[in-house]
Amino acid sequence: MASRLRAPDLQEVVSRGSKPLDAIVKGYVYGDRTVTILADGDPICIYGAVSTGRSPKSASVWMLGTDGVYTHRSQFIKESRERVQDLIKDYEVVWNYVDSRNHLHVRWLRWLGFSFIRSTTEVSVDGTPYYEFVKLTHV
Repeated sequence: MASRLRAPDLQEVVSRGSKPLDAIVKGYVYGDRTVTILADGDPICIYGAVSTGRSPKSASVWMLGTDGVYTHRSQFIKESRERVQDLIKDYEVVWNYVDSRNHLHVRWLRWLGFSFIRSTTEVSVDGTPYYEFVKLTHV
């Protein structure tokens, strides 16, 4: 899957100073929970949550996808709210950063109920602005 990332996902991984395979492996190694979505036997999306140490109930959430997400768009959108809710149910707050150029992820995160709290270039190696997003899950 690392060699088939959506162009905006690849752009985001590189902007954060990583490589696709390294980003995926890091999610699996450090993740409390990682899920791979298959379509016709091929992985089209990997996502997960990594406890952050900011508090015992805080996690960084992440997702990387292939163009297969577009091909299976209706089913992906239909299932995504429930899948994300299941992923974050054990945390009080979940957060991360999204590349400001990744308009699809920004729109999807808003649709899922995440709030955007600031713009920063601190997390990129190339000066790309990122939006920090957060969701309080037990409010």
